[in-house]
This record gives sequence, structure tokens and C-alpha cells, in this order.
Amino acid sequence: MKALPLYDEASLLKQIAAGDEAAFTTFYNLHWDKLCNYLFKITKSRETTEEIASDVFLKLWLGKEWVQDIRNVDAFLFKVAYNKAISFLRVTAGKPALQNIIEDQLLSRESAAADDALLGEEQRRILHEAIKQLSPQRRMVLMLSREKELSNDEIASLLNLSSNTVKNTLSDALKSVRGFLKSKKAESLIWFWLMGYV
Repeated sequence: MKALPLYDEASLLKQIAAGDEAAFTTFYNLHWDKLCNYLFKITKSRETTEEIASDVFLKLWLGKEWVQDIRNVDAFLFKVAYNKAISFLRVTAGKPALQNIIEDQLLSRESAAADDALLGEEQRRILHEAIKQLSPQRRMVLMLSREKELSNDEIASLLNLSSNTVKNTLSDALKSVRGFLKSKKAESLIWFWLMGYV
């Protein structure tokens, strides 16, 4: 594979946050191989590895407005990928071969290091506090979007609101949560929540 030129990661993340697809493609190309190599050590399956990696990058793009809050890109990507891989393995753990993989990975030094890096109780408390301070409607829309993974149209139908109202409410809720976390110097926590790991 042809070597990629060096990039200023912070500048690249800023461009992605602004919706620059070319910058995201560059970011994807810079990180795809190493993320897949990391995942393959856990899943032992090339197909599963590529599926999980694709999901990580898709969610990153969908939450692009927050990417510039990431301070260590590799650590972030590996942490999210690790969680997704272990979740996948646990779901399919009815198969003895996969149970052995899970056991090996959970006992490995690499997995232990990733586990140590997971969010602690204090960080979870801060994030839950940020969500709790929202108005009931904002909280409901946010939870339906992030935890239930409903689309804006599905939320609008469920709550008898217009899609535009849902879109604006969701945007306001995310801004409020981000502002709260910023005041606590914990902005990066929103990534773990948006990615489904808090």
C-alpha cells in the first residue's frame, strides 16, 4: 500500500467537524489499516473486523460535529473498537470457539489495558448529570435518538411532533449537554455516550 502523506490531525478533525468529506476520507485512509489490525487480534475474523471498523467510522462521521474534541485519536478509536468487538463476541458467545476467544482476550494484557481506560464511575456520573439537567422533552428526544437509535422521523411520529421540531430539539439538547460537560472540563465524554458506551 502506498504511504500516505503526513497530516496535522487537529486540522483534519476540524475540517471533518465542518463536514468536509475529503478530510474524512483522508482520516479513514490514515486509520483504517491499524484499526483493522487491532480488531483482528480480538475477533479473529476478517469479516467481523471490517464490519466493526466500518461501524466505528460511520458513527464517527454521523457525530462529526464533536470530532475536534478528541484529544488522542488512536486511543479513542481503539477504545471504541474494543468495546464493539467485545460486545459482539459476548452476543455470539453461545459458540464454544468464541467463548474461548473472549476468555483469551479478556485475560490478555492488551485487553486489560483497554479495560483500564474505560470510563470510570465519576465520569459516568458527570455525563448522567449533564443529561438530567435537560428539560423533559429534550431529554426524551435525546434518549430516543441515542439509546433507542430511532430516526428523527420515528421520534416525531412517536411523540406527535414535526420532524423539524425533533431535529431542533435534538440539536439544542446536544449543545446543552456539551456546554455542561465543557463547564466540567469533560467534553470528551460526549463521544463515549454518542458512540453508545456510557
